[in-house]
Amino acid sequence: KYTFGFMASRWGWEGRQYMEDIMNKFRTDKYPIDGIICDFEWFTDESDYSFQPPGTPNYQDFGFNWKTFSQPKEQLAAYKRNNFRVGGIRKPRL
Repeated sequence: KYTFGFMASRWGWEGRQYMEDIMNKFRTDKYPIDGIICDFEWFTDESDYSFQPPGTPNYQDFGFNWKTFSQPKEQLAAYKRNNFRVGGIRKPRL
């Protein structure tokens, strides 16, 4: 349903406040925006680029990174109310 639209994608969302500041800047500066795309920082604060193919036993694959999503249910609901869709990039290591 939301394949088309204006979306901001970023590798390196530093935290929740930074993410929300950017979202608000799009709105206040009157740039069109329908959603944001988060790279791995939506679920972890550890990059997996240096891992071997089997991964590592302590890697956080399923969950939320509390720096960017300290209250995931509430945040996602608030973003949706403000007409922001959120997508997360994920490379599964199953």
